[in-house]
Amino acid sequence: MVAFSWSAFQLALPEFLLLNSTYVRSIHLTFAMVLLFMWRGPSRRTRSLKPDSLLQRWWFGDRSRPAVFDWVLCLLGGVTALYMALDYEGIGARAGDALFRDRLLGGLLILILLEGARRAVGPALPAIALLFILYSFFSESMPEIIAFRNA
Repeated sequence: MVAFSWSAFQLALPEFLLLNSTYVRSIHLTFAMVLLFMWRGPSRRTRSLKPDSLLQRWWFGDRSRPAVFDWVLCLLGGVTALYMALDYEGIGARAGDALFRDRLLGGLLILILLEGARRAVGPALPAIALLFILYSFFSESMPEIIAFRNA
């Protein structure tokens, strides 16, 4: 149903829905995050292990269906990705003066996107992305040849 709804949304965009591109990107990312965490489990290794207890079976599930952990990430990923569309005018009105919830949901979205990238393509892409994120924060204290001044 999620994939069908996503397809219907994408097909309705050029004909019936006239939305700002920021709304479209946010909704598109929401559908992608929900589908990703419903489709991909944590890893082949953890999914192939036999759960020792009922709690592990409930939390990590088995290969046949998404586990509770996947549903939690699915919900958090969907809410954080959709936040941009839900509070678009408020974020634009604040113009760089982010609220605590903006920072919290933005940071959570980055972490969930890194986990989604790890599940979809493996550990290399999130590792490289994390290196660039850290570089953006600590670049001023690096050697002069690779440093840049944050504005």
